Amino acid sequence: MFQKMKKMIHLLNNETNYAELYANQILNGEIEASEMIKLACQRHIDDLERSKSDDFKYYFNNEMANKAIKNIELLPAEDGSDLELALFQKWIVASLEGWRTKGTDYKRFRKAYISMARKNGKTFLAAGLGMITLLTEKHPAMGRRVLFTANELKQAKISYEMLRVGLNKLTEQSKSLRKRLKIQEQFIKDTKSNSFAKAMSSVAKNAEGYNPTFAIIDEYHESKSRAMYNSISKGMGQQKNGLLAIISTAGENLNVPMFEEYEMCKSILRKEKDADRYFIAIYELDAAAEIQDEKNWVKANPLLSDEIKFGQMKENMREEYETEKMRGSLYSLLTKNFNMWIQSSENAYMTISDWRNSQVEKKDINISGTKTWIGLDLSRTNDLSSVGWIHELEDGTKYIDSYSFIATYNEDIKSKSDREKIDYQRLIDNNLATVTDSISGIISKEQIMRYIFEYVELHNLDVQGFCYDAYSATECLSIIERKNLNWDIFDVKQDYRNMTVPIKALRDDLLERKVLHNENKLLEIAVNNAIITKNDDMLKINKKKNRNKIDPIISVIIAYKLAMIEEEETTQFYGVF
Repeated sequence: MFQKMKKMIHLLNNETNYAELYANQILNGEIEASEMIKLACQRHIDDLERSKSDDFKYYFNNEMANKAIKNIELLPAEDGSDLELALFQKWIVASLEGWRTKGTDYKRFRKAYISMARKNGKTFLAAGLGMITLLTEKHPAMGRRVLFTANELKQAKISYEMLRVGLNKLTEQSKSLRKRLKIQEQFIKDTKSNSFAKAMSSVAKNAEGYNPTFAIIDEYHESKSRAMYNSISKGMGQQKNGLLAIISTAGENLNVPMFEEYEMCKSILRKEKDADRYFIAIYELDAAAEIQDEKNWVKANPLLSDEIKFGQMKENMREEYETEKMRGSLYSLLTKNFNMWIQSSENAYMTISDWRNSQVEKKDINISGTKTWIGLDLSRTNDLSSVGWIHELEDGTKYIDSYSFIATYNEDIKSKSDREKIDYQRLIDNNLATVTDSISGIISKEQIMRYIFEYVELHNLDVQGFCYDAYSATECLSIIERKNLNWDIFDVKQDYRNMTVPIKALRDDLLERKVLHNENKLLEIAVNNAIITKNDDMLKINKKKNRNKIDPIISVIIAYKLAMIEEEETTQFYGVF
């Protein structure tokens, strides 16, 4: 304990500004860093300058930052030895604890997004930040509540357990701390301030009721919905000095809330969105190809900046990389060891970056009067039915979009959203889908065709072809007949023979930006879910899980079978549909 006290006194007298030191080393190129970390560090330097102005509400308190670092370093390492935070960890702690609101000294940052590859000290960082709030925070003086959360309780308890074990070891050396703390398997209570810390999973129904002062969501990439995030955020609404922190690696499923949060955080750092109270630190490779050069590995693994201390870690990574390279499979490694968001399947139809390369603003596209091809993918009893649109713009570029109908057979929209892990209400609110209007909850063919006719009329579309899968489409064809429409109608079977060419052509044309699309979230979900199955050189689109939705992209591919060639060439190239 005497050595610990000497360490404490040394740090209390230490005027080093670790946040500024780290930011300058990153920006000067002394430490290899990703684009996002460079932007985060530049933000820190810029904000130090902004803090001199009365117009900027926040200032940096280096004394408070160093006290927080000192207190966290009182926690022992897992082997019981003294621990010193790495410089990047000091930057994170200093940023979260040092940036304060002028006039109140409340924390500047209400939210934090901290992401890095596994085995880089995320767990200890979470435990340390939890300890700071539990034992040293002055706002509020009483009743502070610390929650360690994750999708599974087992994961949530990892950081909590590190804090519990660490505090137990400290109480062995400090009689006053031993009297102050009640440390149990499920609960840590600070009797002096009537504060507590505990772990809980996303299935817990009462997170909101805890009114947390500080909450960590660990490995957020495993959460399929925003339920826990929203519950904690709402419960924290009355806290004047609260902080909600996501501390996680990237994941292999791009249709999860964390990926959406990740995209938003990048926009904040690029100054495309304003969020002065959101701290962001994203350690990642900037491109998959960077994995080939070991000097880039530190971008996702900041502990590697100290090669003397973490040389064995790098050696282990090197062995794992060589093994996976020989197997010809680096996808999982890119996610776990290099913190990149990559679709889990090597048979993925498209990468998210390739898909977004052809994305445009919907407001910039005029589809009025365009030649149009329509694809219809009808569902079974309780699935999505989707309409795909292919528009030919004035310059010959194709523009694709989709709209879907949601079946609610034997369940309401909330139950369906919970079961399928898709926020259907949000898609409805964004005019990307609608719920069936049939009493039974089964998809209404009348409703689908009514939507198609109204859309065609609204935009004065020149319909070149209507393509459908024969499954359950008889009623739709009868409705078209009754309308006396002069549409060419084609049955496109979803087999290898019919799907191979349009699957390849649509992907290639998207890559070359011959085909454009807007920010249609449901269509993007379908693209992320789509995997390729092969039969010799022939292709089909499939999905890994039944609940994964691919109907929107299927409807587009069906329509693209016709749109990719001139009408007069259709029979020559494809014969009978």
